[in-house]
Amino acid sequence: MHSGTIPLLDAGTAGPRRQRVGCHPLLLAAALWALGGLLSEAIAALSCAPLGTESFPAGFDQYTESLLWEITGNEDISPSFIFGTLHLDPAVAQQPSARVRAALERSTQFGAELNLESAEMAGLGAKMRLAAGQYLNDLLEPELFSRAVVLLASYGLTLDEVVRLKPWAAYTLLSVPPGAIAPVSLDAVLLARARQAHKPVFALETLAEQLASLDHLPLATEITLLREMVCHYALLQTEISALIRDYAKGDFAAVVRTAGRHESEVEVMLNARLLDDRNERMVARLRVPLSRGGAFVAIGALHLSGRKGVLARLAALGYRVRPLASH
Repeated sequence: MHSGTIPLLDAGTAGPRRQRVGCHPLLLAAALWALGGLLSEAIAALSCAPLGTESFPAGFDQYTESLLWEITGNEDISPSFIFGTLHLDPAVAQQPSARVRAALERSTQFGAELNLESAEMAGLGAKMRLAAGQYLNDLLEPELFSRAVVLLASYGLTLDEVVRLKPWAAYTLLSVPPGAIAPVSLDAVLLARARQAHKPVFALETLAEQLASLDHLPLATEITLLREMVCHYALLQTEISALIRDYAKGDFAAVVRTAGRHESEVEVMLNARLLDDRNERMVARLRVPLSRGGAFVAIGALHLSGRKGVLARLAALGYRVRPLASH
């Protein structure tokens, strides 16, 4: 199962901005085909490879004791905190735990993956759409496209909207259960608390940097990811729902195990981009705030764990990392 941080979820939005476009003739044909009762045959004809079997890399469960960690360097500097967030589930986002709130209150500066207040965020929907004159159904075989249309309808997307999506955007939307995306993300709730307390705010990435991890994928890789999601949608949604429940209980080790349960070769490659490469960049940009002390940093939980995670990289630089109870 895909376990990387998903940009559109980081942004706290459920998908592309709604915009009507003209209906491509092949899209209309696909719609009539589905409405004519041939969709079940299309699904049956879709070529689906089996999911990857459970195989975890060495050290995958390092730094999974908690979602909240204390980071210390120089003894004369106040400790900082790193908290692993989940960009899903309205219930999780409504109220951070008392222990997380206490750590935030102790801090003197707040950091997040993205500047959620940036004007960049308004253009996220456009980034998820294909260039003018390009259509998703021209890129996918009819069976895969028809099934994607049906699944994305449960997310409130019309045919006009689906046909304009980039393959990675369709994959990203389908990677979470319908209705699981919080109207206001946990990251945004924490940011609002920091703003109310007049804490300085910094971001570890730009939206362009995050999206580059997906936008620069080879087209064949994007389509393979979408195919795997469509083929195994029901099973993957069940696992994602379990991951959300584990996060709500504060069981980070279970979250990490579920996230890596079914990783295909292409997903391993994607996670190297979405997690490993970005972890390196985040740690480089954390060094200045950590040197000042008193930072509270909220990033996607899966950035924390493993040998190439943010916490392992900080420990390798000489920082002391200590788990704190988060619930």
